[in-house]
Amino acid sequence: MALLYPMTPSHHHHSPALHSPTNGHTNGHHNGANGTGTDKVVVLALRALCNWARVSHVTISHLSAPPPEGGESLLIILVRILSQPPNHHFPEEEILSCASMALTEAVLVPSDTCTPTRNAAVLFLLEAIPRCGFLVAPFAHATNMGSDDVTHAIAILAETLATEEIDAVAPCQTAGCMELIELLLRVQSHPHQPVAITAMECWLSLQDVPTSERHPDLAAPLFSRLLDILVTRVAYTPSFTTWEEELDLDSQEFEDFRRLMNDLLVSIYFLLRVRYIDQ
Repeated sequence: MALLYPMTPSHHHHSPALHSPTNGHTNGHHNGANGTGTDKVVVLALRALCNWARVSHVTISHLSAPPPEGGESLLIILVRILSQPPNHHFPEEEILSCASMALTEAVLVPSDTCTPTRNAAVLFLLEAIPRCGFLVAPFAHATNMGSDDVTHAIAILAETLATEEIDAVAPCQTAGCMELIELLLRVQSHPHQPVAITAMECWLSLQDVPTSERHPDLAAPLFSRLLDILVTRVAYTPSFTTWEEELDLDSQEFEDFRRLMNDLLVSIYFLLRVRYIDQ
């Protein structure tokens, strides 16, 4: 695991840099569940970055700026952490979570909206999904490992990127847009309810985009698939009798999910009409 060092902002408004050694790898060796000493330094650096991004309203344009002394931008480093590692050894869970949270904070800041630098940064993030498994690979890994905190953090980042950049995602004219939507469908199907709930805001945002401005697959075909997922999620298990005897469902999470999906179901109905009833 390469060291990541938070640097002090320069007077030229460059973003602070997290430096990695010349081999460029930010995901490397691990020594068990507790991680290495290097892993702990990386976690501390990413926590500092996350706090700095939140307090200083750091944008993804800031993260994409190369450091004045040369080297890779923070955006490149964060994307590498959250992509498929060449050696198939993912960073420890807290590194993945902290990197996701730091990038989420930056995507949420709207002050660079519609600027060339933000547009370029968004394009880079989207294209990284099919190119190097950005978000998709660590989400699958965390799901397989049962790491709900990591899947939740990555799901929030995926939903935030899609929702904040819905006008760019909806037409699917950029590589990575359809892959991002497919990832959010997997989020919606995730067995851990708090993870699944994360995706709902994106579908409502997509429904605000006129169908004429969307890729055809992101109209009725997508929402037909989504309806199947939602109906399955809100159905009681075949063995359900009472909540006291139910082991597979949490009653509060189940009711929260049913309540939150009301607006979404209404939205889907107005899109699908007769097909909604048939399903």
